[in-house]
Amino acid sequence: MHFFDPDSTATLFLTRVFDLILLNILFVATCLPVFTAGAALAALYSMTLAMQEGTEGAIFRGYLRAFRENFRQATLLWIPLLLLAAFFGFDLYIIFTQLDVSLRWMQIPVWILLFLLLSVLIYGFPLISRYQNTTKQTVINSLLLSISNIPTTVFILVVHIALVTAALALPTFRIVLFSLLIFIGCSTLAWFFSIFLYRIFQKAAS
Repeated sequence: MHFFDPDSTATLFLTRVFDLILLNILFVATCLPVFTAGAALAALYSMTLAMQEGTEGAIFRGYLRAFRENFRQATLLWIPLLLLAAFFGFDLYIIFTQLDVSLRWMQIPVWILLFLLLSVLIYGFPLISRYQNTTKQTVINSLLLSISNIPTTVFILVVHIALVTAALALPTFRIVLFSLLIFIGCSTLAWFFSIFLYRIFQKAAS
């Protein structure tokens, strides 16, 4: 009967897995129209950061409430980030495929700008989910946090780059990764990154 104890390790683990599966389904469903992905990210981090505090409550209601409350600001941040990412990606494509090798140095400022953009992507939506700030202040805070916490920023970037690189290079891994992302992967990654982000936010607030 110990296995069915609501406070047992097994029960807590299974409850967390179920919560992450439900959270993942909600996230994927609300990401399908691409322009809503920013609000979906803010809602996802709203729940995973709350999990670090043990205050997440009902996953379904909590996620939809966070999605609704953060929709406007998260979308206003997401759309420019998406357009800039496409622009920088096109710049890199031109540099590597159309320009002479002697001009490859031009990629350096593009990579720097892309790093700053990804930093805003990493910290911006978690910040929106927890703090009331203007979009401009959120961007500034994201950049400050990314620079003052370079090891964490680089770590999160490396994890994403490693997953994408492995998926592109290994067809079997690509199928497995896609299946996991649809089932539980997105919420699990957000939950894992929230361990570090929560500590950073707590430190910044103290």
